[in-house]
Amino acid sequence: MQNLEVHCFTDQLNETNMYILEAKGTGSAVLIDPSDGKAARCCLEKKALRLDYIILTHEHYDHIVSLKEMQAYSGAKVVASKNCSDRIQDPGKNISKYFHVILAFKAKDAPLPENGDKIEPYYANPADIVFEDAMTLDWQGHRITLREAPGHSPGSILADIDGTHLFSGDTLSYEHELVTALPGGNRAAYEAVTEPVLRCFAKETLVYPGHGRVFSMEEISAF
Repeated sequence: MQNLEVHCFTDQLNETNMYILEAKGTGSAVLIDPSDGKAARCCLEKKALRLDYIILTHEHYDHIVSLKEMQAYSGAKVVASKNCSDRIQDPGKNISKYFHVILAFKAKDAPLPENGDKIEPYYANPADIVFEDAMTLDWQGHRITLREAPGHSPGSILADIDGTHLFSGDTLSYEHELVTALPGGNRAAYEAVTEPVLRCFAKETLVYPGHGRVFSMEEISAF
């Protein structure tokens, strides 16, 4: 639909994408993967937007690091799969417990940030709206369909807006192969459950990944 505008913000440390969906002319917004609270607040305030929902594509720390901040700031309802909601409460399962190791691996010869080895274990509250398998939200004339998409993590989902915009978290990226080596990753579950769903999207569907650039399904040779 023409009145949907997508704003993308990328955290430079983790190269994690956060998205704000603006329903033009309504003053309403949806936040997907709160990784940068400052950028989210600035956008919402500049555009005088009310945040209705915070949607989590999965439970990993770099995608939820500003969740509690944005909950307190906006009062928006948090939406997640049951697995994601359960796992954001556990620093081992949301990988904040190990994130300094992940940063060190990513950095290789580059210097880590000064607090890179001092990341505190992150505990988030359960989501306000929890689902299993799939659910649909009707929001400002848009239909948001959420489906569980195991593979990268047990809590991963696909967020489909109107059949034209797909927010894939770390399940699908143009630049990166699917990672299943983190806690709970499962390639067999991806192949059995998630891949068939991805194959159903039209080739003109725009994909907004958790990392990397926006692309169309047509650009992915596997689909």
